Amino acid sequence: MNVLLTGGLGFIGGHTAISLSRIGHSVYIYDSLINSDKTSIEILNQICDNEIFCQIGDILDTKSLTRFIESNKIDTVIHFAALKSPFESISNPSIYFNNNISGTISLIRAMENNKINSLIFSSSASVYGPPEYNPMDEKHPENPINPYGKSKLLSEKILKDLAKFQDWKIIILRYFNPIGAHKSRIFGEFANEKSNNLLPYLYRVAKGDFEFLSIYGNNFDTGDGTGIRDYIDVMDVADGHIKSLEYMFNNDNYKKDNASIFNLGTGTGVSVLEMIELFEQVTGIEIKYKFEDRRQGDVGICIADPSKAMEYLNWKSKITTEESINNGWNFFKNNC
Repeated sequence: MNVLLTGGLGFIGGHTAISLSRIGHSVYIYDSLINSDKTSIEILNQICDNEIFCQIGDILDTKSLTRFIESNKIDTVIHFAALKSPFESISNPSIYFNNNISGTISLIRAMENNKINSLIFSSSASVYGPPEYNPMDEKHPENPINPYGKSKLLSEKILKDLAKFQDWKIIILRYFNPIGAHKSRIFGEFANEKSNNLLPYLYRVAKGDFEFLSIYGNNFDTGDGTGIRDYIDVMDVADGHIKSLEYMFNNDNYKKDNASIFNLGTGTGVSVLEMIELFEQVTGIEIKYKFEDRRQGDVGICIADPSKAMEYLNWKSKITTEESINNGWNFFKNNC
């Protein structure tokens, strides 16, 4: 198929492009470069068997997006394009609502203009908010605590209505904490200094950009007092999109009248201190750290229940945390 990836030059979008190309799909990317870099096109084309086609553009530009879909005879869409920092969204909520929600509506209009009605949506575990229980399944209450999570949930609701009231096929994938890099180690997360994610921050300490790693909170109700998260390799996340496409188009059990929602996670948790220890074991580099006060909105434990994806999509995570660290670190130290 001809598959459009909005935001396809980003961390997850780029790795999904690699996986799609590997199995013979033609990949078309539409990206504004807000969370990515133009050099990613060249890197992806080094890795992929088939050429990746890309246009730089804003997803809010419905006319441009409509023309791109029409000219490339797109069959289906995977929607990654979004601003993605929970902490930044607190400072700039209107920007997040405009880009993430209005951007989704713009894409829907462009697809409708071309009579395309199938979409996989890149969502987030942030839609759940503070866990009422762990591991969290797809029936967990939805109570996001920041504008980023709310923008994802509102976009989900729009897409659910398309599936319910119109003839649309929708799959929503809720990621937990993607890490790692492609095994080539030339494509990964081009994280900047503002990144709030643990692994990129840890890599910068290991590289000498920062003197120490700040750990926000050591009094959570966990074994060592630090927060526990479900870290999943980005190539496993990419595989979740492949399995979703197969389920959507090749499975008679897929219900067109109801959007399907799946968690993508490992089902196991790793604390901050455990991640530091694993990193030191994998790389041989000692990491200095310092405890700081908790950040607003941080929770102690957040772990996925991925059993629904295993049952319906025949998907499960396969790559170990150690392998993710090794690939991610080797990519980062050579490219960032």
